[in-house]
Amino acid sequence: MTGIYMIRNKINGKVYIGQSRDIDHRWSCHRYDLRHNRHGNPHLQHSYNLHPDAFEYKVILECKPEELNAEEERLIESYNACNPDYGYNIDSKANGPGKMSDETKKKLSEINKGKDVGHMRGRVLSASWRRHLSEAQPHKRAVICLETKHVYDSAFDVERDAGVQRCKVVSCCTGHRKTAGGYHWAYYDDYIANPEHYADILNEYVPTKSTGAKVICLDTGIIYATAREASRFLGLSPSAICNCLKGKAKTSGGYRWAYYDEP
Repeated sequence: MTGIYMIRNKINGKVYIGQSRDIDHRWSCHRYDLRHNRHGNPHLQHSYNLHPDAFEYKVILECKPEELNAEEERLIESYNACNPDYGYNIDSKANGPGKMSDETKKKLSEINKGKDVGHMRGRVLSASWRRHLSEAQPHKRAVICLETKHVYDSAFDVERDAGVQRCKVVSCCTGHRKTAGGYHWAYYDDYIANPEHYADILNEYVPTKSTGAKVICLDTGIIYATAREASRFLGLSPSAICNCLKGKAKTSGGYRWAYYDEP
């Protein structure tokens, strides 16, 4: 679903206004970052830490992709969301996903100014300790896609470059799920240590309908080999297309989708 969403604190009524071409996916990212105390908005993160059950998520406007920036700015102003007494937004300007304006950078710099990083300042960590810290933060370990053999520096890079949720990628790497985004994933160092094991995983894998079937865009009539291929061509989230195929959503990227049954 493409549009404008709101994250609202039910206790004090403060709101955060955001935009996305795939709102369900964007919400899951917000929730994940807040739960792990790593959200990029310090004001929102602090409130969440105090009352994690107080927040609700809802869509306030569906619109076309080209209308996102204008509508987000209009609603930020309408809800007075940049006023700390009423909202959590840092920037009154819409920057789109992954972008940060100079105004936002300046505000974040002022928020973090003077914070002490403690006893770790200036220290050089040993190789063994760096490895320990890396293993303790699984999202920062290098990841390989078993099908393409492409190596990413971390699960965060997979989400940014391939559009696959990092939490699902990590679940594949730890053996809690088979695929994410239609592909198999593994930690690169695990793969290097035992490539035969991962080769067996690929050989034994039987694709399900959601990962191996052709899909058709009902609005354009174009047929794609998989939902993953459609997502690459159109720049959409593969999970959002799959939600349409399963009947959980009406559209993805403004398009309707269905499995294609060959005649």
